[in-house]
Amino acid sequence: MPHHTWGDDWPYWQELYAAETWVGDYVYKWSRCRLVSKEKYGTIRYEFILPPDGRVCNVSWVYKKWTTFGCFILHKAIKKAYIKFPNVAEELSCDLYWCDL
Repeated sequence: MPHHTWGDDWPYWQELYAAETWVGDYVYKWSRCRLVSKEKYGTIRYEFILPPDGRVCNVSWVYKKWTTFGCFILHKAIKKAYIKFPNVAEELSCDLYWCDL
């Protein structure tokens, strides 16, 4: 698992942030789900996928199906991001375990 700290000489910080934004935009474009993520120790942590309708109860069938679809799109986005951002590929997927399909 990669580990980077603020101020180290890792040259790909800006690419990592660009990749995080790109993945979030891709997920929203294709699923209308909002992806909540953050950078932590030089890796991207994906925290939540929120369906587009805030009125949908999080225990409903629709909510679960939409978040599953959002996870599917997130996996597609990360596979595409590997190609687009090859220098940070490992940092993009090391915290993806919670969104297994």
